[in-house]
Amino acid sequence: MKHKNARWPYSLRDSELFADCNDDELDRIGPLLTELRLEAGKVLLREGSWDRQFMVIAEGHVAVTSGVDRRLLAEVGPGSFVGEMSLIDDVPRSATVTAVTPLAVYACNDREFDALLASSPSVRSRIVAASSKRRSSLAGVAA
Repeated sequence: MKHKNARWPYSLRDSELFADCNDDELDRIGPLLTELRLEAGKVLLREGSWDRQFMVIAEGHVAVTSGVDRRLLAEVGPGSFVGEMSLIDDVPRSATVTAVTPLAVYACNDREFDALLASSPSVRSRIVAASSKRRSSLAGVAA
């Protein structure tokens, strides 16, 4: 995919997730991500589904909700990422993620996600740490 941003993929360093990546890592990561533009109200990930996407939010905000009452777990924006837990644990989605505002996201499928984790130790570390923290937080909500 061609990006209009002449700095691509080095502009990924603007996101905390990729901040410590060197040029070689970013050269490997860039082709793994597809930029998507989504409108407000769009459901990106649905609780209970087995879809296989990981997304990094570049612009806009999403709401992360759970349960039939759609309890708000978090609202996150640029630099945040969603979808990693079900890919790491190979389980259905634990929450629904919905665009609150128009969004720009960088998305990848499960194979690209595995390659992303293999491409950079710092990215892998940040994703695994966030997944562990989120898993613990969800366990506290369920208790």
